[in-house]
Amino acid sequence: MEKVIGLYNLTKEEAYEIYNQGPEAVVFKLLEMAAALREISEKYITEGNEKTELKNSTPSGAIPVYEKENSSRRGKKKPGRKKGHESERREVPLKVDEEIFLRIEYCPECGEKLPESEVTRERYIEDIPKVEPVIKRYIIHRSYCKRCNKIMEPVVTSALPKSNIGVNLMALTAWFHYGLGITINHIIEVLNYHQHFKLSHGGPVQIWKRMRNIFISWYEEIATEGRQSSYLHADETGWRVN
Repeated sequence: MEKVIGLYNLTKEEAYEIYNQGPEAVVFKLLEMAAALREISEKYITEGNEKTELKNSTPSGAIPVYEKENSSRRGKKKPGRKKGHESERREVPLKVDEEIFLRIEYCPECGEKLPESEVTRERYIEDIPKVEPVIKRYIIHRSYCKRCNKIMEPVVTSALPKSNIGVNLMALTAWFHYGLGITINHIIEVLNYHQHFKLSHGGPVQIWKRMRNIFISWYEEIATEGRQSSYLHADETGWRVN
């Protein structure tokens, strides 16, 4: 156990010292830490319905969430709404993009031909359409300006200069990665297989670098305002569910 605590107290300088010793030292230390964590898992395994408690010397961050007892500060209030509360349903859409009529001619159980009927019921289904890439070809007219002594042409606003990737896809991949924390591998899978948009692993990285050059001025402005503020707020409170 003392060995495990020592691993959790590893300082940044000690980590760099291990790194400078080469890949063999790093792999050795990682395997040592994995073995120590496995020892904790095996030692404090759940037995029946009773959970054995970790020693007080173990850092709270090293204890898995499912091993911690639920807080009783909020009481034992049953989740959900009270009985008799009016239920909420999804509102009927105001806009209908497609209307489909369905009629059955034969009984699916016995095969009997069914008489025609005008009795109907309505069912609304909201879904996203099948996504297919939209490829646009721009025919750009170029004209020579005598006063400026150079060729002028209209600006293509749907993509950055010299880029064949549209701004919508650029914004979507950036939101996936930086907004939702999705890995590059998963982004590529979504684009290649779900949206049928072929993109290499280096594609998003190059896109984000170009976006950085565009947004860096706004980023620096926000950072400057934050540094000059009289006080800042930060909330890192966790919210445990069940």
